Amino acid sequence: MVFSSYVFLFNFLAFVLAAYHLLAVVREPAARNRFRLALLLVASLWFYGWHRFDYIGLVLFSTLIDWQCGARIARAAPGARGRRGWLLVSVVVNLSLLGFFKYFDFGVE
Repeated sequence: MVFSSYVFLFNFLAFVLAAYHLLAVVREPAARNRFRLALLLVASLWFYGWHRFDYIGLVLFSTLIDWQCGARIARAAPGARGRRGWLLVSVVVNLSLLGFFKYFDFGVE
């Protein structure tokens, strides 16, 4: 699915936006936010899976690493060295994944 395709614009995007705004009926703000985040996660996986289903595991792995690093950054004291370390872990893991999948075939040949 390409961003400029009719399938994306009129089916996928319309459905996700409608579902996101329909979740406004949930009264409790914390629950509403959790449902909306879950919807966006599922919609993102659906979007990536539409193109290459076998990469969903990779996207989930990257998402979990970033979520865990973000949670640890949020728990660390402001100005603590650990915050920068967790940010570095997140950036290094994601750039390593990108580099591996982009340049592995080039290095093998």
